[in-house]
Amino acid sequence: MFPFNLDIGYTITVQTGSVEFAGTDANVFLSLYGDKNKIVRFQLQKSKNNSNPFERGHKDEFEFENINIGQLKTITIEHDGSTIGAGWYLDFIDVTYNNNTVNFPIDRWLAINENDKRIRLELEPNTKPTSKIAAAVENDKEEKRSSISSMDEKTKVEYSSEKVDYDDFFDNDG
Repeated sequence: MFPFNLDIGYTITVQTGSVEFAGTDANVFLSLYGDKNKIVRFQLQKSKNNSNPFERGHKDEFEFENINIGQLKTITIEHDGSTIGAGWYLDFIDVTYNNNTVNFPIDRWLAINENDKRIRLELEPNTKPTSKIAAAVENDKEEKRSSISSMDEKTKVEYSSEKVDYDDFFDNDG
């Protein structure tokens, strides 16, 4: 018996952006490269959670079983530009395997008529630290959660607030 699993399941999570015309109907392909092996280019076709993948604002999940590439090093994401308006705005890709999630921030167009006109990207994982902050103020006046993720020279901050009582922030004496 080996102390590790030779055949590993992978979950690929693809987040299409929410900008106008972000989705694509082009054929999308992904390659995984690890320290043990390369998975040849395969098509992302059947999303676990959406019947029509890669639509604006959608998060699509794809599962692949019985694969072992070792430690994930890079991925290549691409589409074939086969449809009118094939341009695709991609937020990020997460690859989960062995209870580990590797994040690949993208935040750009894959389109022949946008940015650098590329429809194929080779990506390295996000190695910058991600911190999660959760704060709750007593008496349920405010509950705030934020996620801060540093990507290249950009910082992405997400907030969701529930109740806020701003009277606590100001002194009524003047």
